[in-house]
Amino acid sequence: TLVTMSLLVAVLVIVVTAVTLAYRASLQSDLRSHLLAAGTAVEHAGSAQSAKELVRGLDLAGITTVIQAGGQAPPAEKRAANRPPPVKTGTDITSAGSLLQVRDTLPDGTLVTFSASNSGIAGAVTRLLAVELVVAITALALAALLVARGTKAALRPLSNVIETAARIAAGDTQLRLRPTRTDTELGNMAAAFDHMVD
Repeated sequence: TLVTMSLLVAVLVIVVTAVTLAYRASLQSDLRSHLLAAGTAVEHAGSAQSAKELVRGLDLAGITTVIQAGGQAPPAEKRAANRPPPVKTGTDITSAGSLLQVRDTLPDGTLVTFSASNSGIAGAVTRLLAVELVVAITALALAALLVARGTKAALRPLSNVIETAARIAAGDTQLRLRPTRTDTELGNMAAAFDHMVD
C-alpha cells in the first residue's frame, strides 16, 4: 500500500506541475499575442482618432491603452532626443515590472502604448493550482481506500490459513485447506500447507 501510494503521489506531482506550467505558458503566450495584435490593429488605424475607437474593445481584453500627443509627426532628430525610439509593433514586447508593454508611433506623431499586467495570470494559475490540489488529495484518499480494501480482500485467504492452523494445532488433524487453485502464490502455499500437515 505504501509503495503504491508513493508512486501515485509521484505521478500526481509530475502531472500537476506539468499542467500548471503549461497553463501559465499558455496564458503568457495569449497575453503577448493580444498585445501584438493590438499594436498591429492601431498601426493599421494610422491616426489618433482611429486609435481611440479601438480603446474600448482593448480595455475589455484587459489591455490598457495610453495615447499621447497628436498632430504632425515631429522630426526624427527631435523624437530621438525627447524619448527612446519606439519599438516597432509586432517585433518586441518590453517588460516593466509586472507589466508587458508595446509602443508604436503613428504617422501623425501619436505615441500609443499598450500595457497588460501579469498579475491576472498569477491569480489564474493560483486558482488552477488550488483546484488541482483538491482533486489530487481526493484522488489520493480514494486510491488509499481502494488499495487498502483490495489488499485486505486479496489477503483474506491468509486469515483462513491462520484459523485452520490453529484448529489443527488444537487437535482437529483431519482439517485441510484444500485450495481450489494452486496456480497462485496463496493457492500454492495452501497446497504446501496441506502437504506438510499430511
